[in-house]
Amino acid sequence: MVFQNKTNDNRFNASRRGFSLMELLIVLVMIGLMIAIAAPNINFGRYRVETAMQSLGTLLLAAQRSSVTAQHDVVVYLDTNNDLLRVHRDLNNNGAEDVGEIVRNYPLGDNVKFGMGSATAMPGWSGAQTTFANLRNGIPYITFHRNGSTSEAGGFYLTSANPGRNNTENSSTRALQLDRATGRTSWFRYTAAGWQRGF
Repeated sequence: MVFQNKTNDNRFNASRRGFSLMELLIVLVMIGLMIAIAAPNINFGRYRVETAMQSLGTLLLAAQRSSVTAQHDVVVYLDTNNDLLRVHRDLNNNGAEDVGEIVRNYPLGDNVKFGMGSATAMPGWSGAQTTFANLRNGIPYITFHRNGSTSEAGGFYLTSANPGRNNTENSSTRALQLDRATGRTSWFRYTAAGWQRGF
C-alpha cells in the first residue's frame, strides 16, 4: 500500500503556477511608466544620424573599392534635394549614365537630412550642405578613380530632420570628410565644445 503526502503535492503544484494576471499587469504598467518618463529625454535623432553616417561611410568605402577592383570610375551624387546618395558605376569613364551601367539610389534614412542645422561650420568649410564644387545637373558629386583617389577633397553634413522636444538638432549634427589622394573618410560630431573627430 502506497501513501501519498497531499500537503507536499499541493505545495509543488502551487510553486509551478507562475505569475498571476494581476502581477503581469502591474509589471507592464510599471514598464510603460518608465518608458513614458524616459522617452522624451532620449535623443533618437542622434542615433539615426550616427547610423546614417556609418552607412554612408561604408557605402563610400564600397564605391572606392569597386572603382579599384573593377578598374572604372564610380560616381557618387549627393542629392541634397531628395536626401539620398546615387551611385553610378561608370564602366566607360565618360561621366554619363549610359545604358547598361548600374545606378542605385540610397536614401539617408528616416528623419535624416543633409545639412548642419544650427551648428557652426567645420573649420575651413562653408555653411553649405556639401563642400564639393563639382556639379552635374545642379547636384554635387564626387568621382572615385581607378587608383582609389577622389576627384576632389571635401565633405558633407548630416543632421536630424526632427530635433525633438528638447531641440537637440545641434548634438545630432555630424560631418563626413573625404581625402582626395587616398579617398579615406573621416567622421566628425558636433558638441558644445565644437567639432570633434569620431562619434
